[in-house]
Amino acid sequence: MVACPDCRAYRPCPLDAWYDHLAVAARGKATAGSRRTFLRIIGEDIGRGVFTTWAREGRMRLAEATAWRVYEEYRDAGQDTSAQNLARYVHVADGRQPRLVAAYATILARTGGEETLERAIKVCDEALGRWAQNTADGWPELRAKRGQLAGRLTRLRGRLSSELDEDGNPIPVRRHHPADPRRVRGRRFGPPG
Repeated sequence: MVACPDCRAYRPCPLDAWYDHLAVAARGKATAGSRRTFLRIIGEDIGRGVFTTWAREGRMRLAEATAWRVYEEYRDAGQDTSAQNLARYVHVADGRQPRLVAAYATILARTGGEETLERAIKVCDEALGRWAQNTADGWPELRAKRGQLAGRLTRLRGRLSSELDEDGNPIPVRRHHPADPRRVRGRRFGPPG
């Protein structure tokens, strides 16, 4: 199989990104009422709406891409709580749009505890398991979010010194290495001396 020019240039392949463009048309004119009917995040019909109808009819990729557009609308309107609730309910409805998964993982990891970071990493891993070489823009962002969460977890588990590196991050204490070793190892490269 021959890769398309976009795949060879490491750009999103049209076969992977078509649903992002279709989501703009499927969204139509964005209004506050249309946001509420897409996926209800408050009220008695919570978790139901156009998203769940499309998912049930087998249009999950379109539903996920449109959910990302609605998430952006909430966020741009300054309704961060509504955007976070949307990300949560899309995840509960088995939606795995990579940017929404990254947003949901950020919500999970907000407290910064070891268990919550592990859960957020697990959410990222589950979504990345569905990746299957997809070249859409959201997947590298999700891998970066997973790496960020794993780094936070590593720093949380490791002992940190009071010293900071050039970026202002605490330097982990090296295990079993005293500050003034009794025996100094010879130079590995260069002239002996």
